[in-house]
Amino acid sequence: MQRTITALFRDLKPLEISEYLLFGLTLLLLPWSWSLALAALLLLVANTVARLVTGRRIGNPHLGHQARWAFGLLMAFYLYQLVTLVYSANQSFGWNLLWHRLPLLVLPLGCMLVDTSYFSLRHKRVLLGLFTGSLVLKFMVRFVIMLATQHRVVLSSGFDPLHHTYMALYILMAIGFLYAEWSRLRKQLAAAVQWLMALVLLVLVAYLVMIQSRTGIVGLLLMVVAVIVHQLFVEHNLRLGLSMLCTALLLGGAVFFLLPEGNRRLTKTLTEATHGDTSDARFQISHGAMTAIGAHMPFGVGIGDGEDVLLAAFEANGYDYGVTQEFNSHNAFLDVLLTMGIPGLLFLLAFLGVPAWWALRQRNLLLLTFLFTLVVGALFEAILTRQMGILYCALFYTLLIPSLGHCSACEPDPHKD
Repeated sequence: MQRTITALFRDLKPLEISEYLLFGLTLLLLPWSWSLALAALLLLVANTVARLVTGRRIGNPHLGHQARWAFGLLMAFYLYQLVTLVYSANQSFGWNLLWHRLPLLVLPLGCMLVDTSYFSLRHKRVLLGLFTGSLVLKFMVRFVIMLATQHRVVLSSGFDPLHHTYMALYILMAIGFLYAEWSRLRKQLAAAVQWLMALVLLVLVAYLVMIQSRTGIVGLLLMVVAVIVHQLFVEHNLRLGLSMLCTALLLGGAVFFLLPEGNRRLTKTLTEATHGDTSDARFQISHGAMTAIGAHMPFGVGIGDGEDVLLAAFEANGYDYGVTQEFNSHNAFLDVLLTMGIPGLLFLLAFLGVPAWWALRQRNLLLLTFLFTLVVGALFEAILTRQMGILYCALFYTLLIPSLGHCSACEPDPHKD
């Protein structure tokens, strides 16, 4: 343990050590409380400003051009919201949204202005390990609380006080991290370590089942398919790929038949989608959003007026429950199309799709997992309207994007790893 800590902080300057520790603290707190994570993030930003003031140079020479492009696209997405604010009637609400989304601009900008070459692969693995450990600890705490209060196992979105969609994104990211680590180091890991990783994986899957998140269930199914395809067609490991397929089918069948409540929300969603149940809340929300979008093409209503226009569309369609509950679009793509129009949607697709294409070509499993979770989450929630989604996007984008292209700080060091 002491050797690991020494290796992490060897040759680091005091402000670099504090920056790294604050990044880790923010990731540790994120699954527990977005407000505490935001407080830690503010300290992290202050530390970055201190590094910028005391540093001898401005800029990050170790950042590859692909990473610069990806950061530029994310910041362009943020800055274009200022343009839409010009034609927003409710500018006070628009400024409030911009303030909440400020991490999408500040963190990438800080990474471009301050040298982060000390951030090695080992450093990032430790941070992701802390994030995964925090999720496992929270599951254990919530499970004990549930047994103490309910005296039985209860499957519901109320298992965790944080919104189940965002918790599902965090859990899927941790699962992807475990698979990436196992895939990269499988031949070097001791059997005991691999069994421990499998146990942690089962805990995370159980977490997804407990919170009853459709985002998590759909995301997990797609992730399992992707892992099997990766083993069969990328790694060319037929035996392992087929073993994973059989295991997934057995576990999936067990969950389906032994825990019927666990698949209720998913089967209900599929039934409503395939049979066109117009009484379904999500159908009504999507219908209202599409009505509003169609009336305000191609540039949208502006970020300040999205909520007002959407509620007006609900009222016009006779969806009074959506008005009283003040529902948002429950879809980040629809939300951006309504508020920022076609240009905003193109910026959103660009900062997600361009790095995903590069990561796919470079077989960057961690970055692909993160971008995958953003896309899945965006299909079920307007994830960039809440701090839980904004912080998640900004933190992991800043952490993982520098691995794109030429980035000496992110290359594996065989002597250390």
